[in-house]
Amino acid sequence: MNWVKEIASSLEAEIKDEDSNESAEESEIDLSKETEGSTNNQGWGHSSNPAPLWHWNVRHRTWYEALFTEACIHRHILCFPLPLVLFGSKRIEPDYIIIMDGILELIELDGPSHDSELASFEQERLKPFRDNLVDVMRFPVPEEVDINWAHGVLDQVVERIDKRKALYGRGI
Repeated sequence: MNWVKEIASSLEAEIKDEDSNESAEESEIDLSKETEGSTNNQGWGHSSNPAPLWHWNVRHRTWYEALFTEACIHRHILCFPLPLVLFGSKRIEPDYIIIMDGILELIELDGPSHDSELASFEQERLKPFRDNLVDVMRFPVPEEVDINWAHGVLDQVVERIDKRKALYGRGI
């Protein structure tokens, strides 16, 4: 499969405001390749910003997220793109959760939209994870990204997990 071509030709989902009585519709999305279509919360954690891009039958908000998913798929890494997490009634949607050898890493890919967000807001948003001893890794996204960038980020995640495994006495 030519994944670069697939990312470039990913179709956008038509998004309807949830406050209206109209339902969300997806235009011409091919669900036949990788998995059967199903209804889920992935990419819909915040109804004001649903994820409109499809790659590997997974929703993404940005092209660099699709590249990171591609890197995880190529390397057979257990990943959760844009998972919906509830903390009380608060809805939190981190970019990724990665699990390897029983160790969980929360991954945030900080693209241009994060530049305008206040650091204190971001810290508060991720506080429930840190309070529950979930390691959070943040990565700035350069203006130009490619699959090598995505693999480089994933290399750093795997290295961190290996260090934590060694710390916990699980060896590498």
